Amino acid sequence: MPEQKKPATPKLSDVIAYVLAIKGEWGRIDVHETYDSKADALGECLAEFEYKHGELLNSRACFRKVGDRFVQSNIDELLEKEVQLISIVGGWSRCDYNLVLVAT
Repeated sequence: MPEQKKPATPKLSDVIAYVLAIKGEWGRIDVHETYDSKADALGECLAEFEYKHGELLNSRACFRKVGDRFVQSNIDELLEKEVQLISIVGGWSRCDYNLVLVAT
């Protein structure tokens, strides 16, 4: 039996493009650093995107505490990172996506 390959892990930019291709939706895409399955809790927010009917309305890089200072995420760097987990909440037309990036 041939070895089965794992599907390619999408980059954040690919996931955002996929969501924007669904013209009838609106909502948010939140990007998180980690997910704790035992606590069912998302880690720190790295970036937030708001979209509506195929258009990205705005994006915001989140601040996170590193040592004793706060550092803002670099959205351009995040767009190149791979997504390991996608959670979708919503229905008829509003869909909010919570994404967790692959740890590096």
